Amino acid sequence: MADIMVAMMAMTFNFSVQLTGSWKFGSFMCDVWNSLDVYFSTASILHLCCISVDRYVND
Repeated sequence: MADIMVAMMAMTFNFSVQLTGSWKFGSFMCDVWNSLDVYFSTASILHLCCISVDRYVND
């Protein structure tokens, strides 16, 4: 789920910045986007860590 949220929330805004070269969504959305990007990316990384620990322990 965290990977889907990264794709939907973080990458879509990043893609628009890459296309236009500037942020078009205002300062509030910039703060929201940065917060969600950090939150969902961290959740995705921790999820992968939990999977790897589970596979190591239960092997």
